[in-house]
Amino acid sequence: MRFVALLLVAGLSLQVPAQSERSVEELYLELNESVSDTASLRLQLEISDQLLFSFPDSALGHAEDALSLAHELEKPLYIAEAYNNIGIVASLKGKNLTGLENFQLALDYFEKAQDREGASKILNNLGAIYSYIENYDESIRHHQEGYAIDIEIQDYQGAAICLYNIALSYLSLEKYDSCMHYTHALERFQQLHGEAVNPSAILGEVYLAKDMLDSAKFHMNASLKGSLEEQDEMGAVQSYIGLANIAFKEKSYNNGLALLFSAEPSCERNDFMDALLSIHELRAKMFEAQKEYEKAFISSKAYLSLKDSLDRLNNVSRINELNAKYESEKREKEIAEKSAELIQQRASEANQRKVFLIVGISIMIVLLVLVWSIIKKRNTNRILNQQNCEINNQRRKIISSINYARKIQNSILIPEQQIRRFLPESFVFFQPKDIVSGDFYWFTEIGDRFILATIDCTGHGVPGAFMSLIANAKLNKVVNEKRIYDPGLILSEVHHEIYRSLNQSSEENDRSQDGMDMSLCVIDQKERTISFAGAQNGIVLVNKGTAHEVKADNYSIGGHFFMKRATFTTKTIPYHHGTYLYMFTDGFVDQFGGEENKKLNKQRFNQMLIALSETGLGKAKASMSEHFSAWKGDNEQIDDILVIGARL
Repeated sequence: MRFVALLLVAGLSLQVPAQSERSVEELYLELNESVSDTASLRLQLEISDQLLFSFPDSALGHAEDALSLAHELEKPLYIAEAYNNIGIVASLKGKNLTGLENFQLALDYFEKAQDREGASKILNNLGAIYSYIENYDESIRHHQEGYAIDIEIQDYQGAAICLYNIALSYLSLEKYDSCMHYTHALERFQQLHGEAVNPSAILGEVYLAKDMLDSAKFHMNASLKGSLEEQDEMGAVQSYIGLANIAFKEKSYNNGLALLFSAEPSCERNDFMDALLSIHELRAKMFEAQKEYEKAFISSKAYLSLKDSLDRLNNVSRINELNAKYESEKREKEIAEKSAELIQQRASEANQRKVFLIVGISIMIVLLVLVWSIIKKRNTNRILNQQNCEINNQRRKIISSINYARKIQNSILIPEQQIRRFLPESFVFFQPKDIVSGDFYWFTEIGDRFILATIDCTGHGVPGAFMSLIANAKLNKVVNEKRIYDPGLILSEVHHEIYRSLNQSSEENDRSQDGMDMSLCVIDQKERTISFAGAQNGIVLVNKGTAHEVKADNYSIGGHFFMKRATFTTKTIPYHHGTYLYMFTDGFVDQFGGEENKKLNKQRFNQMLIALSETGLGKAKASMSEHFSAWKGDNEQIDDILVIGARL
């Protein structure tokens, strides 16, 4: 469904109420003649708006200039508009996390200014980003919130865009009836309010999915014609790719290749990386269908290379950026603390010298010195208070950055309600040690089976969270892209992916042992079997009051030391109806507490699981939280906690 993801850019919203009626040339002329900073700021944003979908690089330059000037002039609404345009360009280029961050900043400024119209536009853009990263529940929720605001303030164009994007989310979910419902609602909305958001591309994609190729071709051609007339390069690229998909289904491969060739220059010129990825993927399929295997191999190689680059762009590079920001602010805090201590020490030494001087001087001079000392002390206190304020500001910035990292990390976790669709009697007890966590869980459905994993990455807090994003990306790649479903092979392939991504084979990284422990189960409810593989972490099955531990292989994923032994074993275990499955990381078992202040250990942990199984899982999460708090007592939590339980 990559073409569906590309359609999202058509629903991205500008923050200004309406596009400028003046040409770009007229705006540039006025900008050159402008003598007012405020007028220059407004013109920079108008130019950026007009160039967004035709010349995104130029639009980005003007938006960044406007952002700098808006900060200088303290214009919060213009700051929000600039952040939005920067976010749109990032989204067009496939930099989804960068887009998400800039849209969130824009929303903060609009909400502080109580600008509901601006806030509704940003809610729409956030919804588009969430849809692209396949978090469709959040996407639909954001669009519905934006739609409600737009109707309230009678912004019918914004409301039409929200309907368009809700239809897109259902198209991505392959819920075609819901998609058509919102598409027809959009058409009726246009008849009532006259707001034009062309749904041709959506209709074309729906008909293509239903193999109604004539109808699909009609709507795709209509979309292409409109995009070319409006000089919308991204819209034209989307339409070319849609028509190429139709040609592929019609086995008109030469026509399809020609359409892809028409779209490619615009992608390369404007860095439309996700569109270019779709072109490589579809071209490889066409060459393979024509039995031109060498060309198909070249296109597939280009697709995989670009896909890997985009994965790193949206994960590793952003992780490094967050880490650098965190370390920089930490150093600034340490410098501020040392400066405050030095000022206080010098002030104390100065006061001592004054006391010795007062002893040999007359009472009048003593009084004068005392007056001067009081004034000096007030100045010193003012400086110390200022330093303390700066330290507190730095602390708030660090916590804000880590809280934002938590939002990004939480977006990769499958909601617990979705797991209960397949395992109605189940729970997830997740209690990070810090704001962000090195533990996480992963879930996906594969036909009649589904895969559930618990992962414990090296470290906890910020370092562990960095590794969790890499681990999540590699699991998605191995299972959803490479389609490897055997647990042992999944763990082995993830090991090699981590080994290559962290460059653990190079001499300078020879001592790097960063990686993770993992337990992974493929559950077949039809056959009543569990296929399991584990790296250090096992699982426990409870049946009729007895706990049975299935042990894991005694080495971890990632790291140079275990490279030669990175082959994991798959164990297949039949189970009876009513058997309880528990998967967990080592945080609960290793927690110190009790009367003797020792680790909980596996025996006590298994007894707790048996007790949970006997009373059912309805209140399992609350019982587990109470048990952990009672055991820990006044001790500090030493690691992240993750336990998943389910009645099969």
